[in-house]
Amino acid sequence: MADIFIVIDGVDDLLAKFANLIPIVNTAMLAGGEDVKGAIAQYPQQTHITRKSVYGTSFKTDRQRRWFFAVGIHQTPYQRTGQLGQGWNVQNPQPLTVVVGNQAPHAGYVQGGAQDNPPQSLYHKAQGWKTTDAVAEEKNEAVTQKVARAIEASI
Repeated sequence: MADIFIVIDGVDDLLAKFANLIPIVNTAMLAGGEDVKGAIAQYPQQTHITRKSVYGTSFKTDRQRRWFFAVGIHQTPYQRTGQLGQGWNVQNPQPLTVVVGNQAPHAGYVQGGAQDNPPQSLYHKAQGWKTTDAVAEEKNEAVTQKVARAIEASI
């Protein structure tokens, strides 16, 4: 059986252009990641809602209520520290991959999306905290356009 070869002129030039696009796209994606970080790190206006208004009851048991106040880690009224917002970061673990994340132990309870473990608590949802899913959906088109503009400018 005879071999058939097809030669397409200009493929090498095209592949070289794509290779040159990787750092351009990567830079645009990092800029998009910073936009996402800026959106997710925004705190909602502080509201004073009760556990009862969210869950239907203040505490499930009297023992839970006593622990809550006895441990002493809960300030009433709560004073924000800003640690959650400051904990958001943008990483570029490999080309064409950008991760916006937060290592704060409570980040998932406050802003976790449906696929996160843990997901956002009802209490924080009632307070108006945006989830990772909501911010990703909100910023998706803007980040996509940012990358497309970078590609168009370089071609």
